[in-house]
Amino acid sequence: MRRTVMGGGRQRPRRVLAGAMIVSVALHGLTVLAFIAVSQERQAALGASVTSESASIEVEVLADPRAGVVDAAEAEPVPEAEPIDEAEQQRDALREQAELPADPPAPQPPPPEAKRPPIPLLPPLPPGAAVLTPHLSTARVSAGTGAEGRDDGTTDIILGANTVPPRGDPAAQNIPPRYPLDAARRGQQGIVELRIMVGTDGSALSVDVAVSSGHALLDRAARDAVVKWRFHPGQENGMVMPTSIPWTFQFSLVDRQSEIR
Repeated sequence: MRRTVMGGGRQRPRRVLAGAMIVSVALHGLTVLAFIAVSQERQAALGASVTSESASIEVEVLADPRAGVVDAAEAEPVPEAEPIDEAEQQRDALREQAELPADPPAPQPPPPEAKRPPIPLLPPLPPGAAVLTPHLSTARVSAGTGAEGRDDGTTDIILGANTVPPRGDPAAQNIPPRYPLDAARRGQQGIVELRIMVGTDGSALSVDVAVSSGHALLDRAARDAVVKWRFHPGQENGMVMPTSIPWTFQFSLVDRQSEIR
């Protein structure tokens, strides 16, 4: 009897432990099911919010075209463009061309310088022919205190008592004109009277032929030489001033035998 009682007491704790394990497994299963249910509810709620946002976006997108249609229907009609008048366009173009400033005229080329006709050269003389040796003498016409008339109707400059006329500068070594060879061969001779305007620096400002010798070669030789001359400038009351003076050259041929070498 004692053995039977002891054996039944050992089996009761095992049954209690098995029942506790079953209860624990059931509780864990309920917890898992509850967690799954909560997760599904959250997912369902999240999907509903996304769906509502998508619906609102679709509503807004669809609302814009309808609003544009209403605005276009309510907008005023655009007036049609008037037809272009070609004749009016041509008149406007002609008017604009008339208002444009005219192009400035092209500059005219300067007139050609007058060239002196060439002087024909005489044929050379045969060997042993007699020629005349030219001789040149110069004379300065002194200016008096009064006006002196000349055959050409001009008058010499009037110099007062306190006026010193210009004179040639010896230190300048003024070279007299050379007798032109062509004029000598042609037997040309004569007297040339020049009118010289002497500046305050002693240079010849201008040289004009007042009385011609009758031969262009002689007149040109006299003028070309004097242009390079230097003078003592004239004075009036102690002041240097430009003064005009006459100057005479005599070209003469002297009979003399000469041999051309």
